[in-house]
Amino acid sequence: LASLSGYQTVSRRDGGRTGLYYDAPELLLRGRRVDDVVLLGLGGGEMLRSGRRAQPAARLVGVEIDPHVAAIAWDDFGMSRLGVEVQINDAALWVRGAPPSSFDAVLIDIYLDSVMPSWVGEHEFLEASSKLLRSRGILAINVHNDPARVIAVADELHALGFEHFGALVFAQNTVLSASRP
Repeated sequence: LASLSGYQTVSRRDGGRTGLYYDAPELLLRGRRVDDVVLLGLGGGEMLRSGRRAQPAARLVGVEIDPHVAAIAWDDFGMSRLGVEVQINDAALWVRGAPPSSFDAVLIDIYLDSVMPSWVGEHEFLEASSKLLRSRGILAINVHNDPARVIAVADELHALGFEHFGALVFAQNTVLSASRP
C-alpha cells in the first residue's frame, strides 16, 4: 500500500454492527426498496456489509482506486462471501462513465490516506454521483465531523434537487443523507 498514514476499517467477526459510521447504510436502507447499491471508496467494505444486513438481496458494487485495498477487502474482509462486485477505478472518473439511473443508493466514503479530498463534496462530483440514482434513490456521504463540510455538502445537494435530508452522527464521523424526488 502506498500510504502516508495507513488504512483502517473495523469489522466484527460475527458480521454485526460496529457502533461506528460503517453502520449507517443499515440504518438508512432498512425498509426501503433497494435493488442496487454502490459504495464509492470501498476500503475494507464494512459499509457494504452493513448495507447487506438491511438489503440481503441487493446487488452491491464497491469502487476502489487501490487494487491492494480491494484485494484485502475481497480476501480478508469477506467481500467475496457477500457477493460484492468490486471495480478497481478512480471514483471521480467512474461516476462520469457509469450508466445513469442505475442505483437505488450511492454511498460515498472516500479518503486519501486520512484526508477526505475536497472534490468529494464539490458540485461536479456530487452532480455526477447523483445522476447514478433512480427516482427516490438515496445518496449518503461520510463528511467526517466537520460542521462546515456538512453544511457545504448539504447546500450542494439541495442545489441538485435533493430532499429529505438527514445526518447520522457517530463519534468521529457524520453521514449526511438525502434522497432524489
